[in-house]
Amino acid sequence: MTSTLLTRIGLLCAAVALFAANDWITTGKHQGYPNALYFVGVGLSEKGADAAKQSAMVEVKKQISVKVNASTFDEMTSFSINGAEKTTSKSASRAQLTTSGDIQGIQVVETAQQGKIYYALAVLDKNNFVSNTKARIQELKKDLATQMNGAKADIGAGKIGQGMKKLSAAKRDIADIMEQRTLLSAAAEVTAAEQIDVSVNDIAALYEKCVASIKVEKAAGDNQELTVGMVPEAPFMITVSAESVPVAGTLVELKDEAKKTVMEKYTDESGSASFSLGENVNSAVGSHKYITCVRLPVNETLRKVLAATDQTFTYKVNSNPCWAKITVKVAPELRADQIDLTDKAIKLLGKYDVQMDTASENTIEVSLSAKETGNVQGLSEARTFVKSDVTMGFALIQDGKSIVSFEKIGKGTGSTLGKSVSQGIGNVGIKSDIKLILDKICGAGADTPKRTIAVFPFKNMSAYTDWYNLAESVSDMIITKLINSRKFDVVERSQINKIMEEKTLGQSGIVEQSEALQIAQLAGAELILIGSASVVAGKIEVDARIIDSGKGTALCAMSASGFDITNLRPLADNLVGQVKGKCIK
Repeated sequence: MTSTLLTRIGLLCAAVALFAANDWITTGKHQGYPNALYFVGVGLSEKGADAAKQSAMVEVKKQISVKVNASTFDEMTSFSINGAEKTTSKSASRAQLTTSGDIQGIQVVETAQQGKIYYALAVLDKNNFVSNTKARIQELKKDLATQMNGAKADIGAGKIGQGMKKLSAAKRDIADIMEQRTLLSAAAEVTAAEQIDVSVNDIAALYEKCVASIKVEKAAGDNQELTVGMVPEAPFMITVSAESVPVAGTLVELKDEAKKTVMEKYTDESGSASFSLGENVNSAVGSHKYITCVRLPVNETLRKVLAATDQTFTYKVNSNPCWAKITVKVAPELRADQIDLTDKAIKLLGKYDVQMDTASENTIEVSLSAKETGNVQGLSEARTFVKSDVTMGFALIQDGKSIVSFEKIGKGTGSTLGKSVSQGIGNVGIKSDIKLILDKICGAGADTPKRTIAVFPFKNMSAYTDWYNLAESVSDMIITKLINSRKFDVVERSQINKIMEEKTLGQSGIVEQSEALQIAQLAGAELILIGSASVVAGKIEVDARIIDSGKGTALCAMSASGFDITNLRPLADNLVGQVKGKCIK
């Protein structure tokens, strides 16, 4: 009896001692980790010890968030323009920290289990937390100063794009410092050492200075005239400067009349960017325009200011009628609208100066089909419109054989399927592919067999990387001259790029001869034109070769030279003249 009683008393004492040792479970306090020196969190979970530990660490973060002083950080989304304040602010409250934030130094110091419930005690030393947070703030302040000084230096040297990237990094540093200051206020007073030395207004002023100093001028390529099937010979060229200093490495976009970006280039060391239209040309009869737009990482307000530097280039396509017999075959479901759809198809070809001649030896067969893709609700509930995908096929028939064919798709909308297709015909883009037909039926020498040639970007052999755009420009000008000579079928650059992507060729950025041969064979090109450009003692030297893609042997070599960038066009013309004189009889 006495033995049993003593055993029970012993177990009770052990339980009391265990409970006393783990009283942190209920009190949330621990004598070894006083609240004056530590942030303390207790977590529990039925899922296991690890889940309880995670819960305890989250509770420590909550302890910090509760103590954080109310603070807000205003991120400026627009800046003062010409002295007038034009600001809208997006306030992001940093007062309540998310429990998923990364706070270093939290440790799990004790665990326990009562029944099916697991417990964990996590702590964070306040002194370590304060010292770590202060050290992080100083690191960010140092990087902020580096970014600001670098931005000012870049802007002064005309490297506007690079300068603005550093300003963006400086804005991120300011946001991070503000957050660290808010964290610090949970455990200590924020002192002058943690003050930010740069304001958002300082950054805004530099942004405004950049944009206000940008000057864009046309250098070449405006107001050209050509005939249907040709492309503008001179590239559209602009120069970008800031306070008379060339602006290098800045993105410039070329947009068409629909404001769609068709090409992108970065300015070279002379601040120049040039665009050779090539396959992007709109060769329909009439006047056309393209717009160059400088792109910088600025807010919407400054973007509108920058838009004042946009440059518009125009060219006129003169009539050069090409005659052919045109037949239009429509799908069965469209036969009720045969007359209207035939008229629209003929007018589409007429935009590119293809005129109807029922007696012509050339026949262009047009096939027309459509697929309904849905309905659009009109202004009244009783009125709906049909959406459709319009497929048009074009084939040039000579001597009963299909010489050239292609297929394009456009989207239409109308009150009926027929009217939807009628509207969609005008949206079928054939400006690139129609040149394949025009080359066969238009102008002098249309009946002369042409050889297909693939022109690859020239290599830059100069030690100066800023001459890369020059090498690329030479190859673009050669393509233009070859197309306008009407003696060659030139493989479109987009087709070459597609093959390179599919076959993972040219990964280094430069196409080697063996790769060029493989690409040319896949593209159906008989000839390859490859070359290089270099600058020696201020003199531009260009070398090129014509290679038979089937045999892999060089047919001939050409060379030309010039003393400055204004000689590029004559230099390219000289090379093409040598191609026709030496290689292709």
